[in-house]
Amino acid sequence: MSFVRGGHYAYQHRGVTHFRMIVLTSRNSWVVIDSLSGKGKHLVESFIHFHPAVRVENVNNPAGRAVGTASERWAMQFDERQYFLTTLGPGELMARESWYAPEFGLRQHRTTLHWSWEGDLPVRLIYTLTPVGERPPVISQCLGQEAVEVDNIPLPLS
Repeated sequence: MSFVRGGHYAYQHRGVTHFRMIVLTSRNSWVVIDSLSGKGKHLVESFIHFHPAVRVENVNNPAGRAVGTASERWAMQFDERQYFLTTLGPGELMARESWYAPEFGLRQHRTTLHWSWEGDLPVRLIYTLTPVGERPPVISQCLGQEAVEVDNIPLPLS
């Protein structure tokens, strides 16, 4: 398992710090963990941008969702690769059309997933990208601790 993490302090004047960790699991799944610390009510937005060649489709099944499982599921395909993007955390995830500009003056349509949530901090927004046919990573988290377990391996968030 490999990972990289970093912090973003641009909203410190509002009392908010953003840490992101990106994990590559041994089964070739990607886990993105956004941790926002601070106090008070805030609007949190995350944008997941895709290349125009990536097809994105909502494959949610709310009736089959178990308590404590991910809140959204999307299928993505590019070339012959297929992945499921699954979210874990509060809020709403919506597909939007946006632009991709491979060069000056040339715009192409693409899909962007917009994740928004409003509430009291701290909060974690987590999404996974899992190859179709692979078992999704098991994620255990606790807001009171500065670590998340991915497939039973503890990872410090800051």
